[in-house]
Amino acid sequence: MRLRSLLRHPFDRVSITPLGRFFSIFTLLFGIAAINSGNNLLYFILAYLLMLLFASGILSTINILGMEVEFSAQDELFRGEEGNLYLSVRKKKYPSFLLHVCTDAGCSFLPYVGKEKKEISVPILSSKRGIKKLEKVYVYSIYPFGFARRGIYVSLNAEYLVYPRIDLPVYDEKDKYFASWGERYGSRRGYEGEFRGLRRYETGDRLFHIHWKKSIKELNVKEFEGVETRVIYITIPRSHDDKVVDEVASYVHFILRKGESVGLLMEGSILVPPGKGEEHEKSILRVLALL
Repeated sequence: MRLRSLLRHPFDRVSITPLGRFFSIFTLLFGIAAINSGNNLLYFILAYLLMLLFASGILSTINILGMEVEFSAQDELFRGEEGNLYLSVRKKKYPSFLLHVCTDAGCSFLPYVGKEKKEISVPILSSKRGIKKLEKVYVYSIYPFGFARRGIYVSLNAEYLVYPRIDLPVYDEKDKYFASWGERYGSRRGYEGEFRGLRRYETGDRLFHIHWKKSIKELNVKEFEGVETRVIYITIPRSHDDKVVDEVASYVHFILRKGESVGLLMEGSILVPPGKGEEHEKSILRVLALL
């Protein structure tokens, strides 16, 4: 730690706590009393008080400098809702104590940080969807005696994705949302339902559906009627705002929770092909977030 760089820009923010103001005023008044009385004992006590102030400044400086913060992961973040980013924090040389790592949405507390990385979560809140940046976090501490709150901004340069907001009103298929975005029904050959017959094996068929007794000369596969599946396409208008995207995201969430298949269209082009499940929902939300 170079003294020249420390003196050039030691902290981004330093503020005296109520305890620090009380101790400083007390030390000043005690010094005036010591000078007026000329008592050696009072001089010794005054020297001790001044030493505490000096030690507080030095220790708090060492405590706060040299922090390393890295982005590691994120919750599923939705527009207008608070979530968490996960960071790893460590100290290059000397350990640090009583740290607060803060974003605009709030702070997380770390009692101790050494050379080994500590994983923490910090709150985050975004009013816009899409890819967002968190360029720096604010780290502060009142260590060692609580006389001052010393903080520094640590570069992070993290990117995180914010999904559209999902509200869950009770949808009805006669609702305007259903009529607005449209629907389509489809059926497929499947491996469930009533037995339909045999057909020639095709690449991609499941091996456990091969009828081995009827496959002496060529492979034959058991075929069933299949289960009719409804496929719903949601059409996104080319001109859309946050409200429209939120409505589409909410409707997608509702459809997939019913176990149906949903895809996204825009101007007749398929943005996301139909599918089911949580991973498919994340794929759709990712596309909607980046629109």
